[in-house]
Amino acid sequence: MIRYGAADGIPRYESEGTKVTQKSLSGFCKARDWLVCIDSDGTAMDTMTVKHQKILGPCLIEEWNLEQWREEILARWDEINMYTSTRGIHRFQGLRRALKEIHEKYVPIEGIYCFDHWCETESTLSNATLKAAFERSGNVCLKKALHWASMVNEGVESLKIEEKQPFEGFRESLERAAGQADIAVVSSANPEAVFTEWGYYRLLDHVDVVCAGQRQQRILYRAIKKQGVRIHAYPCLRRRIGGSGSGGEKPGIVLPDLPGARKRELGGV
Repeated sequence: MIRYGAADGIPRYESEGTKVTQKSLSGFCKARDWLVCIDSDGTAMDTMTVKHQKILGPCLIEEWNLEQWREEILARWDEINMYTSTRGIHRFQGLRRALKEIHEKYVPIEGIYCFDHWCETESTLSNATLKAAFERSGNVCLKKALHWASMVNEGVESLKIEEKQPFEGFRESLERAAGQADIAVVSSANPEAVFTEWGYYRLLDHVDVVCAGQRQQRILYRAIKKQGVRIHAYPCLRRRIGGSGSGGEKPGIVLPDLPGARKRELGGV
């Protein structure tokens, strides 16, 4: 089951009949020569389709009153977010692309240039930074994007756990990899969602560390660096293959693309 530390709020997974195993970075120690990093949505968990088709796309239609062009816009939303080379794009960047196309093809989107500028210049795209930008500017498009994001979060939380299942064959692949490598879940998804989904299907039994949320890879690199682990300690590190953000349509185990990988130590970025 999942429980949360009373003092620090860090999600922890408790397997029946065993002691609590902390899957946070503070409890991670290198044990093997290989590190396999696995994305969650669209790679391990078959969640992208249900989230986009039941929640993100329909919320776009509702927030901007686009019912007149519903079918065409939802089809294009799916293309942007799932069926082209931009598969796995950040939700705000996907919204940015969709709104720009809607603005040019269907109906003017008030304040779109401010939202476009925020997506272009903000280093951390999140509800918090979007809220701050709106409070500074009062821009209507920023306000609507923030409300859209809130509706999306509520919708995702309302999904039944049975609607968010691992891809067929993933569990077997994970078990096999766990016997030969350290396993890290590296995802930009909400940490609580990752722990809930992976915990429910007992996938966390085969995971050493979960690094979810914004800037997750950078945090992972720095945590490893603090242990004094140098880059050659993980001889397998290479460019990322597959995954929801790579343009591939099939799920798969991924290795992270390390910024500054030629530097002497992990996290030297």
